[in-house]
Amino acid sequence: MTAGPSIVPLRDVAVTPFVYKRPLFRGGIDAAVAPAESRMKRGATLRDEPQDIPRKSGWLQGSKDLPRLKGRHVFGGPMWNHFGHFFVDCIHRLWALKAAGRTYDGIVFLAVQGLQDVRTNADLAEAKLPSFLTDLMQLLDMGDVPVTLIREATVIDRLDVPEPGTAPRNPIEPFYREYLQGYQDVLADKLALHIARAPSRIYMGRRHLLKKGGVLGCSYFEAKMKAAGVFCSTPEAMSLAVQLGHLMGAEKIVFDEGSAAHPTQILSQLDTEFLMLPRRANNAIYGQAISQRAPFKLLCPGDNIEVLPDRFGSTSSPGGMGVYVNPVPVYQRLKQHGFVTGPFDMDAFRAAEEADLAASGARTPEIAATRLAALHSIRAQQIA
Repeated sequence: MTAGPSIVPLRDVAVTPFVYKRPLFRGGIDAAVAPAESRMKRGATLRDEPQDIPRKSGWLQGSKDLPRLKGRHVFGGPMWNHFGHFFVDCIHRLWALKAAGRTYDGIVFLAVQGLQDVRTNADLAEAKLPSFLTDLMQLLDMGDVPVTLIREATVIDRLDVPEPGTAPRNPIEPFYREYLQGYQDVLADKLALHIARAPSRIYMGRRHLLKKGGVLGCSYFEAKMKAAGVFCSTPEAMSLAVQLGHLMGAEKIVFDEGSAAHPTQILSQLDTEFLMLPRRANNAIYGQAISQRAPFKLLCPGDNIEVLPDRFGSTSSPGGMGVYVNPVPVYQRLKQHGFVTGPFDMDAFRAAEEADLAASGARTPEIAATRLAALHSIRAQQIA
């Protein structure tokens, strides 16, 4: 193996679930012993804050020892209950399960309070591992390794902490390429039929997810792509095996900015070309993540994008609605790549924008009216 990977062994170590309150995740491995390899990186910054973990709990009812997990385990880090973040943030220590000469009793992930659907202590106590973790580990021949989700402060007999092979807005570490290629080789063998049957041109849209953000007018693009014979997929309705088969087997994929392309995080190098319809002006995190693995292009530059508030009225949310100030060059790029045919119809596009905005919902009539007025203002400026 290429020199460089680090695995830090800890003994008799306390860990606790994370509590996320923007911008920090507080918790993890006991602050007194938490190594650099356990930290959560995002570019050059750290977004976690280890805490001191008392070895006694239940002070109101009388102190008692923390529960103990016996055996030797791998530290997996926080477990995001979100498909895209799972691939971006939760898988890049799994390489330790493939490291030569090492065997483990299991892998440990830490639950996170403060993410979607896990808001209260009661939610935390009922938190579950996502099904796509099981699916992925089975595909990568890791299915026989037990997984434990930590929902309360716990002491672990032996905990090995691997450095992550990559992280958001970070390059892929040189040592990690060999593991990613190993994953890809396994998948290429297991998914050979899905890869061979993958459509050559695929559009992965999120018209069905507009309440969580998207591009206004995406329904127009989708209709035009369908008319041109492009396979328009709903990744959420497919197994992970089929999704990966499509990502590995297609010639070109157009996708709305979102989670659908993030399973590429488990791969090393693809010939598939990825073309993204962005919903935000700043897309460095997507471009860098994919371009390290496959050809990648943006179909709309940031200076041609305005963003409307999300359905709750927030202007700083990933759930905002992207508006292409001038959609014509976006359509032309789709045409150049063989995804649409025929002329662009601005009237039909504007009707689709308003329909998409209505489909995204709004918490109050006032927010809906404000967003619609903002869209009309952008269009009026374009006409002027």
